[in-house]
Formats: sequence, structure tokens, C-alpha cells
Amino acid sequence: MLEITTPECTLEQSCTPFSLVQVTLTKQEFIDLKWQVNHYRDLWKRTRVREQELLATIALMKKREDRLLTHRSINNTTWSAETAFLTDAP
Repeated sequence: MLEITTPECTLEQSCTPFSLVQVTLTKQEFIDLKWQVNHYRDLWKRTRVREQELLATIALMKKREDRLLTHRSINNTTWSAETAFLTDAP
């Protein structure tokens, strides 16, 4: 059973929103809330790990793609130069 009480604010006290609100939870509600906190915290941690793994995979793929494009560029330049040399030969 969730019970919320809000006492009146007096002039001597500096009141902020929710500063005086008291919430009473049953032990079962408290246990459920703690479980939910731990569950969602665990989900968040697993999501962060997966995100880091995906970013590492993307970086590796970009590196391999750059290496492949550089290799192709070098091969195409060499091929073009050889072809030009062969066509210019008498």
C-alpha cells in the first residue's frame, strides 16, 4: 500500500517541491522497486557494452574498406600506367 502525506509548509521552513512529502511503501513494493532499478541498470550496462562492440566492429569495417580502396587504387594506377606504357610503345 502506497501512502503519501504532504504536511503544510510553515514560514520558518524553506519549502521546496517534494521536500516535505513522505512516502510509505510496503516491504514488497520496496523489493519490487529495487528489483526494477537493478534490472534496468543491468539492461543499460548490457546496451552500453553492445554499443561499444558495434562501434568497434564499424571502425574495423571502415579500416578494412579504406585498406581495400587503397589497394584497389594502387592496383588501378599500376594497371593504367602499364597500359599507357604498352599503348605508347612502337
